[in-house]
Amino acid sequence: MLQRKQTIYLLLSIILTVLSLSFPIGTYNQDGLTVGTMMNLWVLTSQGAHDFVVWPLFVIQLVTLPMAVVAIFAYRNRIFQLRLCVLNILLLIGWYIVFIVYSLVFKARYNAEFQYSYLCVLPFASIISYIMARRGIKADEKLIRDSDRIR
Repeated sequence: MLQRKQTIYLLLSIILTVLSLSFPIGTYNQDGLTVGTMMNLWVLTSQGAHDFVVWPLFVIQLVTLPMAVVAIFAYRNRIFQLRLCVLNILLLIGWYIVFIVYSLVFKARYNAEFQYSYLCVLPFASIISYIMARRGIKADEKLIRDSDRIR
């Protein structure tokens, strides 16, 4: 299980998702002052209040975590692993769509410029990791089918 390269890619995507959930993904700046900091679960305003309107960002990434763990332990069912990887890729693409919408909505709400953090690239790196894991799973499936044909 752990000797397979797709397991390493799936573990990497889990680590990237946990890091993405832990750090700020953007800030709202108005006249050089930070008005708010966007996390995956909330927007922390300059007064210290938490606005939990961005909770869908947190939920999307939180859903991908157990699915990646299940994909690691479903190494005997490669088709199921492929489907989980594709579903996680689609969820993270949806995360980016929701992220852009929220950054634009709160830009108007706070009347401030939104500055993306370099850490908002972590879900994209996780998408790449899922794509690489999917390639490894497909290669294993092809190898198994080819060996069955030889017998």
